[in-house]
Amino acid sequence: MKVHIEANKAPVTEQPPAMRIKLTVTNAVISALLSTYASDSGPFMRGHGTGAECNDGCSGTITPQTYSNTIITLAEADTTFGDTLGVFGGTAYTSLASSEGGKVWTVESISIPAMT
Repeated sequence: MKVHIEANKAPVTEQPPAMRIKLTVTNAVISALLSTYASDSGPFMRGHGTGAECNDGCSGTITPQTYSNTIITLAEADTTFGDTLGVFGGTAYTSLASSEGGKVWTVESISIPAMT
């Protein structure tokens, strides 16, 4: 399945300043809504991630996950955004590149092993 993930953020009025992030996931072929997720991220929301928080009774992924041709478009150019990429637990990626002066970032593939 090909999906489109849109992330929007808005300030939360509290101290220390936090950020509310809302993810909207749609089927990229037929534009059907698949899921939404909103969370207060704290003051450190600075990058893109493939995971979601779990508070209780969590289990790992059953099968490997693959993300192909991931395109991240920032609200404004940031030539250091690529420095936020971090991988662990057997996760691997290929070909991180930017265009439009650091506004658009593309990752050719991201592979995440099953985490049972």
